Amino acid sequence: MVAWIQQQKGRGYSVIDGFESLRNWELQEIIKNLKTLAPHHKLDQYARERGHEIVRIQPYQCELNPIEEMWKDIKHELKKQNVDQNINNQYERAKMILQTYGKDKWASHVSHIKKLERSYWEMDGLYDEFLTQNPEVEAIVTNGEEEDIDPDREANNDNPLDTSDSSCDGNEDEC
Repeated sequence: MVAWIQQQKGRGYSVIDGFESLRNWELQEIIKNLKTLAPHHKLDQYARERGHEIVRIQPYQCELNPIEEMWKDIKHELKKQNVDQNINNQYERAKMILQTYGKDKWASHVSHIKKLERSYWEMDGLYDEFLTQNPEVEAIVTNGEEEDIDPDREANNDNPLDTSDSSCDGNEDEC
């Protein structure tokens, strides 16, 4: 534990002096705090050392993931071909669909997602420009952990945490 904390201190993290003589439970508390400061992934470190920046999409932003589009195609095709409700036959059908999934379909999904990404960047730029030109407007910034509460629901005494009308309503074709 001491060696790991020393390694983190060498990376620039602030650690109290004399931590080497602390008890195990105190060292564990320091480690827990250090781990919450910034997630360290070996791949991120490797990329940064080579001048790259890691950008992650939101966890459920399925429209920016070509694999999700591919799976949507495969599930749709399986539904079309599922006439006998036999799981073994479904397995064979899935293998066949995967083997015949064309390079052109994949390229089409990648192309579509790149266009979508560009449009998001453009919209982000327009948003930034709007905020710059209208300083009286305050941007709402969240850390993603807060619950959005709809004022209409609040006025109607509905449950603000009810997500039954969310955009990803369990329909696998959508998300």
